[in-house]
Amino acid sequence: ARRIFVVSGSQQGLDLIARLLVAPGDRVLVEAPTYTGAYVVLQEVGARVETVPLDDEGIDVAALEAALERDPVRFLYLMPCYQNPTGVSLSATRRTQLLDLAHRRGLAIVEDHYTSQLHYRGAVPRPLLADDAHGRVIQLGTFSKILFPGLRLGWMVVPDELRRPVRRLRWATDLS
Repeated sequence: ARRIFVVSGSQQGLDLIARLLVAPGDRVLVEAPTYTGAYVVLQEVGARVETVPLDDEGIDVAALEAALERDPVRFLYLMPCYQNPTGVSLSATRRTQLLDLAHRRGLAIVEDHYTSQLHYRGAVPRPLLADDAHGRVIQLGTFSKILFPGLRLGWMVVPDELRRPVRRLRWATDLS
């Protein structure tokens, strides 16, 4: 419970994380294509946004690993469930590969889990956070898509080491 923060939608969560982790010129990786709102947030903090391709199984982990061979990366932003705009979900094999790569390379992953509640058949997709044994995943979520489209309400779950800095920035942002 101490790792959960209530935010004004997942967009504010991404803004807080970007403001904490990204300095102007830092590389941030995103899926290609990705949610345009993420570009806006990342550009506002001066990130050098680079894309990693995806296919019908989600993000191409081999291409991601190749991208990590170049300059340092602050984090990877992705939507593993019903990716926007493609609707693709990360396969079980790719999930395992991605989490293993993140652990080996010290890669932070910002998981935008904004549509998981829109699942209608079968088991609800597991968030990456559920299988993150090494504290590499920051999860963003929102109630805006299912309960309150006009009311911006969401959450973020952060690793222990980010609790204090997020709390401080969250308070400075809007006293909440």
